[in-house]
Amino acid sequence: MITVSGLDGAESLEAAVRAVEMGRLVLAIVDAEDSFLAIETLLSYVDERNVAKMQQRLANALIGGMSQQLLPRENGTGRVAAYAYYMNTDGVKNLLREERWERWLPCYRAASVSRNEHGGCGV
Repeated sequence: MITVSGLDGAESLEAAVRAVEMGRLVLAIVDAEDSFLAIETLLSYVDERNVAKMQQRLANALIGGMSQQLLPRENGTGRVAAYAYYMNTDGVKNLLREERWERWLPCYRAASVSRNEHGGCGV
């Protein structure tokens, strides 16, 4: 298992994906507001000519993603941890490969709000 404190550029992304492709489990932190934006952040590190190839590699490499935030409590006293996650199902892999974020984002956000990991979406 390899842990990466931050995937913050093309070199670290390439090294992490290559390790996964060689059969290693890689746990990494990406500085982003949610898991969806983390994937966009990762793809922003890649040269435009290689984005489609990296989308394919990420679709094959990812197991899932999780995000967490501290939100104010409804009663105004303190904060509470809120989290959302996705599993890289065949539907999610297809959306990632085809860069059809407009279909994925509403499902992910619905899952985050409703605390239902499936979000009622067929992905």
